[in-house]
Amino acid sequence: MSFLNPTLALFALACVGLPILIHLLFRRRRKPLPWGAMRFVEQAFRRHRRRLQMEQWLLLALRTLAVLVLALAVARPIFSPAPDRIAQLPRDVIILLDNSLTGQTIREGSPALDAAKKRAWAALDALDPARGDRAAVIALASPAQRVVFPPTTELSGVRRAVESVTLTDAPADFAGAALVLRELQPPQNEREQTIVIASELRVGSLNAERITAAALAQSSGIPPEVEVAMPASDEISNVAITAISPLRSVLLRGPESPATQQARVTLRRFGPDVARAATTSVRVRPRSADIEPPWTSTPLQWAPGQDTATILASFTLPATNAPAAASAAPNGPVWLEGAIDEDSLPGDNIVRVPWRDRGQIRVALVAPRESLDPASPGLLSPEGWTALALSPSTSPDELADDRQAVSLRVLDPTRVTESELRPLDAVVLARPDLMPPGSWSDLSRFAREGGLLVVLPPDLESTASWADPFVRSLSLPWRISPPPPEAAPRSVRATDAEHPLLAGLGGELTELLKPVSVRRSLVVATGPEIRPLLAMDSDAPALLASRPGESPRGLVVLMTIAPSLEWSNLPAMPLMVALMQEIVRQGVGVASGAMTVRAGEALDRPDLLRPVSPADAPALEGAARFAGVWRRVDDRGSTVELLAINPETEASSTQVQSVESLRRALSSLLRTDEIRFASPDQPSRDGAPSGVAAPHSSASRPQEPPLDLPLLLAGLVLLLIEGVLARRFSHAAAPQKPDASTLESAAPPAGREAA
Repeated sequence: MSFLNPTLALFALACVGLPILIHLLFRRRRKPLPWGAMRFVEQAFRRHRRRLQMEQWLLLALRTLAVLVLALAVARPIFSPAPDRIAQLPRDVIILLDNSLTGQTIREGSPALDAAKKRAWAALDALDPARGDRAAVIALASPAQRVVFPPTTELSGVRRAVESVTLTDAPADFAGAALVLRELQPPQNEREQTIVIASELRVGSLNAERITAAALAQSSGIPPEVEVAMPASDEISNVAITAISPLRSVLLRGPESPATQQARVTLRRFGPDVARAATTSVRVRPRSADIEPPWTSTPLQWAPGQDTATILASFTLPATNAPAAASAAPNGPVWLEGAIDEDSLPGDNIVRVPWRDRGQIRVALVAPRESLDPASPGLLSPEGWTALALSPSTSPDELADDRQAVSLRVLDPTRVTESELRPLDAVVLARPDLMPPGSWSDLSRFAREGGLLVVLPPDLESTASWADPFVRSLSLPWRISPPPPEAAPRSVRATDAEHPLLAGLGGELTELLKPVSVRRSLVVATGPEIRPLLAMDSDAPALLASRPGESPRGLVVLMTIAPSLEWSNLPAMPLMVALMQEIVRQGVGVASGAMTVRAGEALDRPDLLRPVSPADAPALEGAARFAGVWRRVDDRGSTVELLAINPETEASSTQVQSVESLRRALSSLLRTDEIRFASPDQPSRDGAPSGVAAPHSSASRPQEPPLDLPLLLAGLVLLLIEGVLARRFSHAAAPQKPDASTLESAAPPAGREAA
């Protein structure tokens, strides 16, 4: 039994003692006053004492019972039909609200988040703040966010907080929500906890196969009860565009830049349509803050059973009025967009990537200038071959030509300083053996700040003067040894043709490699996880690339073959020019570092990010939850670079999961076996709608109606009976005729009467 008015119940029950108190007060002993007929009264009292005491106790019981029944009527008791629903403890309900990318799944014309909010509101309606019930809300979009936490009794404010939760492009973070739940440590047996999971629990929200027993939840207190709606059972097809990257990492504005460019686009599809052939229209276009050109479409044909595909999509650059001799500074923020047609999950139908837009790439060739002059007609030094590959149409006296896409200048090894390196995009180190010891730290700083460093070995027998300082200062995972004696010619093959440095060569790379033969090369030992870009038929590396240490920016490229005809015929082959041009043009973009993040990842200095597209994007508070393009500014408000936030397509899976697999996953994640699934069309065991976790709430379970009216009537009846009996027991209804024995005992003796 429970009471709708527990406070009034306590006050009313205290009134039960009033009849007993009055009874005790009226039993006070009084001083007897003798009078003439006292003996007759005492005799009558002794004869009827037992009957009078029974009457008094009966009246006291009726009065006490009447007050008790009226007190219960004021408290409005309610009897539940099952003993396990008796309210004993106040409750905390923690709602896990799925506002992730998967929550954008369209069902019956509205996103799944709308249905999740209805489940959350139903759970709040089932609570009773008078009993001490509290509620909290955790938004699941990664990283899990405390919308209302810790739990509060202000349920109207919690309801408004649920309404304010918006959809994001991030995955659901159940593990993060479990860590938040660890902060709830109620004392044992003093408060119950229920977790309401408002989510369809598709694979995109919670992949049950990836949940391990190591997932943490509450560390103490009463194990929580978990209530979830029946997981989605309807298969929904979805196509997600997972990545886009321009084939050219740097957009060079100039007369030699082609109007038609290409981008590599990767897509993935889910659901029943995977088993069927289908066609997806892939659209690509370059964008800027003030230019929105039309899309260029490319069809993608899916084969039955194919769930992942990558295509090269062509697009056209918009016309520009910039002069051919563009400055070295970017012409403006430019990014590339890829999109597909709308489907059941609109959030993953578009991705973006910033595109570095430059008028010219500034490169320094570190070598003595006199070494560029041929020793004799037709005989070039290794440094001369390198300069020719970097600037094929320019003589050594005209290397610094602002009309070229690659502006090459010669920098003497003794002048490699931080100030000389600062304006450069790339450094080609043709004579590392001539580098002063102090210059390696400047080169390391240049690379770690986003510069490209290309190192070619000198035509020497020893590497002692430069190999160790080079590897050590840049924290490279290589060990370089001198070249062995001249061996039989070896061929060269591509081992990572998809690497951004080589992707621009495409199918031509294989043909360009065929005539190349190598007689000598450095011996470079690498770890098994390092894959060279080019290798010889002996598996010895020919071209390596690595980030400097743990830095996310910068790129170091090492060619193990000196550009000398004594080592290889490579300098005289067409591959030399094509390879050096691709390394510089593509490497500058790769070295600048990633300019994209996935929704849900942490951000560095989000206060310095300003929205570009969409212009009214929500503010970023520590994490990237919304897709779009932002510009990073410096302390003066000037744009430093663009940053694109793309949807986390791990959350794009609309596949359904079995109840048992979800039960195992949630049991491991939340450390409880009290997990109950309810169908959206059926009430839970408490009679509440799906997802309502209120096992002890009077508003959420089938109950008998309050008993206040029957108890009130019963109390009035008891008062009426008490009044009738009190009047009867008072002997005031009629004069009582004395019996014969009393008269005889009271009559005087005959002799006295005669006298």
